[in-house]
Amino acid sequence: MIKLFGLLAPVALLLPQPADDAAHTAPAGLSVPEGEIEDVAIENWLEALGFERIDPAPISRQVRIEGRVVIRIVPRGRQVRRDLMSSFNDTDSATSIEERKIGKCIPMRSIAGVQAEEGNRLLFFMRDQRLVSARLEKACRSEAFYSGFYIEPSADGQLCVDRDVLRSRSGVNCEVDRLRQLVRVRN
Repeated sequence: MIKLFGLLAPVALLLPQPADDAAHTAPAGLSVPEGEIEDVAIENWLEALGFERIDPAPISRQVRIEGRVVIRIVPRGRQVRRDLMSSFNDTDSATSIEERKIGKCIPMRSIAGVQAEEGNRLLFFMRDQRLVSARLEKACRSEAFYSGFYIEPSADGQLCVDRDVLRSRSGVNCEVDRLRQLVRVRN
């Protein structure tokens, strides 16, 4: 609106000026404070030219504060991975590694590290020295999670199948399709 006045002000100056006494009086039926007489004159000229007066939109003064917590799970150190994996890899003919059901959820705070495996599997290193295999949805590849992942904590503090989304640093988003615990069993 101010730009419109700025563009039309020179036009208003070209129009014939009223006598000095008329410039300081408000139009009939209009009471105007002393400092605003010039503005009223310009507005009257604009109305005479066919322009409408448009009131500016009200200014909203709102403040929005948003907080967001994201948990980052990083790959475990090489020595820790080597120690934990060696206990599973040093299998003799009498033992083997088996996947067992552990339910649909695991506590997020118990995940100590992650390692990308072949295909669409991630290996979670748990704080209680367990290994948990997490299968990602079909379209996801575990290579995207080579440097760990981010997850937003849920209200219950659990990482659940078909609910929570793992986000890699490269921008890939995947849901966990299945959770299994890896255990050594005797044949």
